[in-house]
Amino acid sequence: MSIEAEGGIIADGRREEPVNTLEAMTAIIDASGESRRTLSERMGRSPNYLASVIEQSQRKGGNVNSATLAALADVAGYSLAAVPADDLPPSALVIDPSE
Repeated sequence: MSIEAEGGIIADGRREEPVNTLEAMTAIIDASGESRRTLSERMGRSPNYLASVIEQSQRKGGNVNSATLAALADVAGYSLAAVPADDLPPSALVIDPSE
């Protein structure tokens, strides 16, 4: 499964610039091949949950809380993990802490 994020790290091993949490969220959604509605329901939320989170995040500067990002990653077949910077695998999607 590959993740691509505009301006971010692409999971085929090409490293680019880190992304913010909203960009990471949309990259995971896109890579999953599932709709926002389906992923929201798999998270145990209302069908419009992810659309609402994305809309709110766009208004507030692009940040999504880590619990939401971790829950999305889980239902989409990914894990949200802290890994030493020197040990990042080529498939890592790196979130910029300053965003």
